[in-house]
Amino acid sequence: MIESWRRLLLTTATVVLGLFLFLSGYRYHYSMAVAKSFEVNAPELDRRVLIATQESRFKEAVVDAVVSRLRQRPVYIKVIDLSLLSGVQAAEWSALVVLHTWENWKPQLEAKRFVRRANAPEKVVVLTTSDDGEEKLEGVDEILATSEVAEAPLYAEAILARLEPLLQ
Repeated sequence: MIESWRRLLLTTATVVLGLFLFLSGYRYHYSMAVAKSFEVNAPELDRRVLIATQESRFKEAVVDAVVSRLRQRPVYIKVIDLSLLSGVQAAEWSALVVLHTWENWKPQLEAKRFVRRANAPEKVVVLTTSDDGEEKLEGVDEILATSEVAEAPLYAEAILARLEPLLQ
């Protein structure tokens, strides 16, 4: 009897440890690193774009393409990590771009909170990445992607098309 309890306890501990290791590995593999903040052009410019993103090759390629096109125009651009969105006031910006990834089958929390609290949803452009490219925030007109680096220029163009009317 004691032997069967010991075996049950050992089996349960092994399953729990295996699950923990799997979830830790999944989180490590799919979680995003912190993106580096930077600014382009003078903050005093009338047109201002804030880009909040996460660190990944795909998002970096998209942001680089968007910034490259906008830097030639009289537009102040600030790029920050998504974790800094809680301190952002939408009213201070002509347009806001949010690039986020679904992690653990949920949207990135700061991105979701920011999009919900932004008092001017028409100024917010959201690009959401997920494994299947179909996950999205409910009630938000988003650009959906699968993080294929080769397709980054297409998504940058989609973002720029949505920014154009906001920067007139």
